[in-house]
Amino acid sequence: MPTSALPPFRRLRPSLLVPWLLCAAGVMMAFHPTLFSGFRRMQTDPGDTRFNNYLLEHSWKWLQREPTHASWWDPPFFFPQKNALALSDLMLGVAPPYWALRGAGFAPDTAFQLWMVLVCVLNFFAFQWLAERLLSVPRVPAAFGAALFAFAGPRVAQLGHQQLLAQFFVLGTIACLIVAFRGGSRWGRAAVLGAPICLLVQFYSGFYMGWFLLLALSIALGWGLALNGLRPPVAAAFAARWKPALAGAVLAALALGPMVLHYRAAARAVGNRPFKEVSSMVPKHKWWFNTGVDNWAYGWIYQAAPFRTLDKGNEHRLGLGLLTPLAVLAGLWSARRRPFILVLILTAATLMVLAFRISGPWTLWRAVYEAVPGGTAIRAVSRVALLLLFPAALGLALLLQRLFDRGRRAAAILLGTLCLVEQGRTTPSFDKMEARADVERIASRVDRGRSAFFYSPLLLQEYPWKSQMDAMWAQMETGVPTVNGYSGNAFPGWPFEELRIRSQTDEKRLAAALGDWRARWPESLPRGIGWVRVSPHDRALAGRTLSPTLLPLLAWKDALNGRPFPRGPDPIAVEGDNLVLTGWAVDGPRRSAAGGVWVALGDALFPSRFPLDRPDVAEHFGTPAYRGSGFEARVPLDGAAPGVHRLALVVLDQEGEAWFVDPEPAAVRILPPGEPHSK
Repeated sequence: MPTSALPPFRRLRPSLLVPWLLCAAGVMMAFHPTLFSGFRRMQTDPGDTRFNNYLLEHSWKWLQREPTHASWWDPPFFFPQKNALALSDLMLGVAPPYWALRGAGFAPDTAFQLWMVLVCVLNFFAFQWLAERLLSVPRVPAAFGAALFAFAGPRVAQLGHQQLLAQFFVLGTIACLIVAFRGGSRWGRAAVLGAPICLLVQFYSGFYMGWFLLLALSIALGWGLALNGLRPPVAAAFAARWKPALAGAVLAALALGPMVLHYRAAARAVGNRPFKEVSSMVPKHKWWFNTGVDNWAYGWIYQAAPFRTLDKGNEHRLGLGLLTPLAVLAGLWSARRRPFILVLILTAATLMVLAFRISGPWTLWRAVYEAVPGGTAIRAVSRVALLLLFPAALGLALLLQRLFDRGRRAAAILLGTLCLVEQGRTTPSFDKMEARADVERIASRVDRGRSAFFYSPLLLQEYPWKSQMDAMWAQMETGVPTVNGYSGNAFPGWPFEELRIRSQTDEKRLAAALGDWRARWPESLPRGIGWVRVSPHDRALAGRTLSPTLLPLLAWKDALNGRPFPRGPDPIAVEGDNLVLTGWAVDGPRRSAAGGVWVALGDALFPSRFPLDRPDVAEHFGTPAYRGSGFEARVPLDGAAPGVHRLALVVLDQEGEAWFVDPEPAAVRILPPGEPHSK
């Protein structure tokens, strides 16, 4: 049967499916914790991931003109500090897909998960189009290169820094420049105008990738003018396209102006990063071979003694494996006579030399830091590796093309597959439903009549940045601005970086800080600041305590309202204005007094006077250090409803690093005024 007589689906070439299959495989490799959990688990951590989600949600609420998000540059955290958005990436250029998902009805965290997948898919097909249509790479080799570009190990290692994820505007800039420098193209003038616009949008999407791209283009231009064989066509292209190029540059500069002004204001407020901090993030040679402990193929290496100190976190995981770098170098070298590839090789090599540290603080990056505008804002220099994924992916595609041209298609497909398998890794993830529950418990306690609120976790041994993010998402739920905050930096004078309450000293410090903060901003906080403190007796949070069997602290309730503490199952009847509880608590493992004692009545938590002198305890146990183990807590009853309540102790260890809830809580019955005890 002639081919023309076959139904359309029978005429489809198998190669048409290859990009879709490779893209699906890459999505499965990169996002399997999310996909296999039915989107319950979110990659990668409750800090930066939820912060970037917050930025996109802020843009959505700004688009909806919600009152607390009406000012783009002033999201309502660090409230009422202005220009808080300029402490981080804006992510505005990549927000439209998120807006579409939110408009379709997805919850913020689910929309963000889908957004991450969609951005990687867009990266894939942007590279596929550029390599196939503009660089004449066959479809299958281009697809393998696109898979490496979109799902390479260094990119997935940085999945928790979603501001670095989108690079299709980087590819758009490169594509426009390729078209602009080709003589005779009817799209040349439009491409010259499009290149600075794509670069502009990349800046508004993520500062790091925009800045690295601009630096790379400057280096590429320098090489183009320095090489004798390239200087004439570069000069000719500029002579023919200078008018639209100038128009595009002026337009982009004007549009970039607000971002520059706000970023400079933030830099003046918080100060530039010292070079000592920057130099520690300039890659060493071994970083370029470090695939990380979570890599499927090479993670076992980091259990061996010589390599245990190599893996230092996501910023250091720049390796592509063992086979992939060789394939990349072979592919680029085989096409080195093509002007575009030659400039690409020289530009990539220059970036790697500049971003290189042999030992100690010495590095050529110091010149970039001091001389290039915006260089002082770049802390994690190692992120330049994400920009270098473009030449790496193109090198792999070129090598596979060479094998295809020689008729060795099976070898090419096998090689491409092995290179992609080398990129596989399992990133951390967290339960987004638990995160939602934590936020809801805070939001339910926010006083919406206040000008703002501040959240302090009571005795919870979680990372402070997680608590800050919980408060910021509670702000999203309630619409009440929060004094809490988390970003790439913090404004001078903001005193709430350590927000946990683990002792009376912490409570007094935070109370004073909140008073000073309101006095500093009287016009913005006329109704005061509501202070939210979540009790560890909340069931969702109590599971984070250490079990009393694992942390054998010893505590005892001596007396209640001046009488020996009753023992037995019956509720203890109390009345009056206060409940006064005395006792003692020691840290048995450390042979010392405990680190602090709190008394919980229902969901309310009250500090005690601690330590108090208890020589009887020290004598009984034969341990002089137990002498300062006494406590006295005065619990006001005016706010407690009549009825039965749970009375328990919450004891910190001597270091203040762990705590447990009383394993033998008592029940007290608060009597209404005038009701006799016998009832």
